[in-house]
Amino acid sequence: MTALATFGQLSLVAGRALAALPRLWGRELMRTLSRFGTGSLVIALGVAMATGAIIVLETAAYTVSFGARDILGGMASISILREFGPLMVALVMSGWVGASNTAELGNLSLGGQVSALRGLGADPYEVLVAPRLLGTVLAMALIALPADLASVMGGVVAAKVVLGVEPAMFIHSIDQWVKLRDVFEGLLKTVCFGAAIGLLSSRSGLATRGGARAVGRSVATSVVQSVVAVLILDFAITALVGGRL
Repeated sequence: MTALATFGQLSLVAGRALAALPRLWGRELMRTLSRFGTGSLVIALGVAMATGAIIVLETAAYTVSFGARDILGGMASISILREFGPLMVALVMSGWVGASNTAELGNLSLGGQVSALRGLGADPYEVLVAPRLLGTVLAMALIALPADLASVMGGVVAAKVVLGVEPAMFIHSIDQWVKLRDVFEGLLKTVCFGAAIGLLSSRSGLATRGGARAVGRSVATSVVQSVVAVLILDFAITALVGGRL
C-alpha cells in the first residue's frame, strides 16, 4: 500500500471517528478505559521507574563528576518529565495497547461483526472506533501523572543507592528547577501520543483482510507505524513548544 493510500485511509478513519464522538457507546468507552488504562497501569509504572533511574544515572555522569550534586534531581527530572517519561511509556503502549486494539478490530472485521453492525443499522465508528480512540487518549492521560511520579521515585532511589545523593537534596533540586510547564509539555506529548496510537491501531484493525494471518500482519504494521508516529510527534512538539508552554 502506498503512503498516499495509507494517509487517505487514516484521514477517513480520523474524520469518521471524530464525527462519531458525540454518539459513541459509553459502555464500550468504559471497557476500553478499564482494559487500556487500569490494565496497563502496572507495566507503565514499571517502565517509568526504570526510565527515571536510568536517566538519573546518565545525568550524574555530568553533574556529580563536576561537583554539582545539588542540581542532579532538577536536571534529571526535567528530562524525565518533558521527554523520556512520555516517550518510553508511549513506546510500550504502542506494543501493548495498539497491538491489542488492532487484533480485536481485525478479528471483528474478519469475523463479519463489523458488517453485521452496519446491517443492523448501527455505525461501527460509534460502537467500536470512537470509544477506543477516546479511551486510549484518556487512558494514557490518566496514566501520565502516576508515571511521572514513578519515574521521579525511580530517580530518587537510584540517586541514593548508586550515587549516595540524599533524597532531601534530590527533591529540593526538583523544587528549584522543575516548573509546571515541564509537566504540561509531558502531558501534551502523552495525549498526542495516545491519539496517534488509538487512530493508527484502529485503522490497521479495520483494514485487515485475507484470513487469520492477516491479523498478525496488521498488528505488526500498527506497532511499527505507531512507533514512527510517536517519534515524529515527539520531534514536532519539542520543536514547536518545547520549554515555552
